[in-house]
Amino acid sequence: QIQADCCHVHARLGSGPSYQRSSAPCSRTSTKLLKWSYLVHSPGIGYIGKMTTLPSYKPSTAAIDALVKDLITIVGPKGWTTDPELLAPHLEERRGLFHGATPAMVSPANTIEVSQIVSACAAANIPVVPQGGNTGLCGGAVPDESGSQILLSLNRLNRIREIDPASNTMTVEAGCILADLQSAAIAADRLFPLSLA
Repeated sequence: QIQADCCHVHARLGSGPSYQRSSAPCSRTSTKLLKWSYLVHSPGIGYIGKMTTLPSYKPSTAAIDALVKDLITIVGPKGWTTDPELLAPHLEERRGLFHGATPAMVSPANTIEVSQIVSACAAANIPVVPQGGNTGLCGGAVPDESGSQILLSLNRLNRIREIDPASNTMTVEAGCILADLQSAAIAADRLFPLSLA
């Protein structure tokens, strides 16, 4: 079983319910925001979940600019970019089916910064799109084309917080790379079974 949030991932072996983001078909437009629910799959029951379309909304340029300034203060000089070359790989889904735009990408170094970023975006009523390795194939980790969504990269949240061989668990931050988790599990004489083929 793997459970994830914006701050860390807790993984353990077991046969309980599993969670995955909805992959329901959606139209990626700059005039609609999508609110995703999570599907819960339980053996013998199946998937339950839905996707809700929210009303159209586009924040003002002044509001976005003010928010970006606040976010730069939160994450410091190493935690943000607006450089088009650095942003490019984060604005496209791996198959090239979804393309987006963002005024800035912020990369928090800890959960306190994540909380402050989300709070600032909520206060400004500006959407934030969290992105891990951008390996998903449903387009949910890519901001839309409006250029009004903040991209929150988890790449600096890459620490392994704890390995507990006795209970077969490891607690890691959401930006960890699977290969690093697998190596750490092997070093603890365990197997981390998640692998992307």
